[in-house]
Amino acid sequence: MHASGPVRRLWSLPFVVGAAVLAAGGCKNDSPPAGAPSAGSGSAGSGSAGSGSAAGSGSAGSGSAGSAAVAPDFVVPTLARAVGQTREATEAFKLEGTVTEGGQPRPLLQASTATWRDQILAMEGDVVTKLEVRYASQRQQLQDQAERPGPMDGHTYTVALDPETKKITVTRTDGKASPEEIGRVTQDFSDDVGVPPALGAVLAGTGFVKGTAVAIPADALTAIIAVDGARGRTFEMTLEELTEDTARLSFVGETDIGMGKASVIAKVRGTLVLGRGDGWVRSLTTEADLEATGAKSFTGHQAGTQTYTYGTP
Repeated sequence: MHASGPVRRLWSLPFVVGAAVLAAGGCKNDSPPAGAPSAGSGSAGSGSAGSGSAAGSGSAGSGSAGSAAVAPDFVVPTLARAVGQTREATEAFKLEGTVTEGGQPRPLLQASTATWRDQILAMEGDVVTKLEVRYASQRQQLQDQAERPGPMDGHTYTVALDPETKKITVTRTDGKASPEEIGRVTQDFSDDVGVPPALGAVLAGTGFVKGTAVAIPADALTAIIAVDGARGRTFEMTLEELTEDTARLSFVGETDIGMGKASVIAKVRGTLVLGRGDGWVRSLTTEADLEATGAKSFTGHQAGTQTYTYGTP
């Protein structure tokens, strides 16, 4: 779910926005770039974070932290999901930058906040096949407009995996969902429904020694990003603090996406707090410096905060 969610959104938002900027020339005053999540509806954009944790195969980080000579201070637990499990999230994102085309610069601003709650309704093995999500609030700001309710504000949706097509379907329980709602909710929860936790395949079982950086393999990072054309370059995580209940890790990384003659580079840093006993994401704070080149260029900065609490069935 969003543990794969929070971190994946962390990477996907800069790429989706950067790609949209290059393709569409930036955001108009009344709408975000085509295909871009309003910064913070849920995907790194809004998506989800917390469904998994930075968890996974042990190859990611078996290196410097966890050698035979030094016992790890913290080993990322394997995530366990179950029907009835709930998650509550509060998220805020802001993207600011400048789009330049034909030598003419123009500002770009997107900001959003969201509070939502989801519950697992059905599973097959370790894969969630049906999820209910209720957006208690979802607000967004585009350019110099005042903040206003977003399309999912106050609505509840069922997100399910179609058993025949294997595609995600979205229905609104209190009315007919618009194409924008369907697209946004699908984007927000595509890494929570129909697939195992992506991050769970990367970090579960990985050992960390306090103060020692652990490198995540580039191919594993590429899988986490889950954006067409994107590839990981470098990504390191360092255990900074352990409490009785949580582990706080810092991270820094770089990744890029190629789009024909255009490209987007994101340099990301932040802090991830995991439950020490269960590996679930408790909070995620991120910053990203973005640079896109092509017929249009874009430079900007994205910041986000996400917090999560969980309920057992």
